[in-house]
Amino acid sequence: MLPYDIKREALRLRRAIEAISVEIWITASGLPRTQVSTCVVERRLLLLVSRADDQLRLEAFRVARQAAHVYRETSDVLHGRTRASRFQSTHLEEWKADYARLQDLWMSLK
Repeated sequence: MLPYDIKREALRLRRAIEAISVEIWITASGLPRTQVSTCVVERRLLLLVSRADDQLRLEAFRVARQAAHVYRETSDVLHGRTRASRFQSTHLEEWKADYARLQDLWMSLK
């Protein structure tokens, strides 16, 4: 996969993770969407743990931490701290799977 394609997919995943973190924060804080920014994404993802019941809490923590990791990795690619050519399509597939788990968990906890 070309570095440009990897960067494009990294941006798409980063924005998708940011969108879920905003939704989590809106739900947790009760603030209107107009007052919520996309900062502190990694901390906001951890709010999923507080919404999970006892049986899902550990899984929610794992999913939130892995999504935060993907967020950091995509940030490194987009900001040039890591070369996009270092990543292969298998990395992207793993990132997409991690995002899908995050999305599924969020939908089940809404």
